[in-house]
Amino acid sequence: MDFLKKFNENIHIFNELNKVEGYKCGSYLCDGTNYEYSDLMLEKQKILFQKAKTAENVLEVGVYRAHSAFIMLLANPDLKITCVDIDDTLSKPCTDILNKHFNNNILFIKGDSKDILNKLPKIYDLFHLDGEHLNETVENEFFKILQLNKNQKFINVIFDDWLCAEKLINDISNNEKYEIIERIEPKSEWGNLFLSIKY
Repeated sequence: MDFLKKFNENIHIFNELNKVEGYKCGSYLCDGTNYEYSDLMLEKQKILFQKAKTAENVLEVGVYRAHSAFIMLLANPDLKITCVDIDDTLSKPCTDILNKHFNNNILFIKGDSKDILNKLPKIYDLFHLDGEHLNETVENEFFKILQLNKNQKFINVIFDDWLCAEKLINDISNNEKYEIIERIEPKSEWGNLFLSIKY
């Protein structure tokens, strides 16, 4: 399997990320009980890896130990990622580690997504929303990223732990102004959801 092969070849980077001192909870690669690789989320890891392969510019909200950014860079080492996080205690040193290994491909921005997303000038071809897991917050982020790509009228987005925003997902699915081109819901613990949307 492509993802696991790349991960095992670069496990030293994963170990380096996990040595950063700070609080511990679950992530894309760890279940939160210990800081070893967990295959409980293999299917969600694979969809993030797969969708990053063909992307050029990604915007990620919510960084923590940068495990999701690591997965995306394993898929595509030339990928440019803009990472936004309100707390830089872990996210800044962890993105610094990834920049050391992946040619400074990450731009880290400390701040609240409510303030930051209005100010970004780029168009992104993939969004990963993994910040505060509240429907109201994810909804706010979703409408802001629609504005970022308004000239494209097309968006690819991965919602992590998407059940926290199930109301938003249902609203998107039932609103005639959105056409869902592709929907992928991996069967996984703490699942994510990929939507490709025309609007």
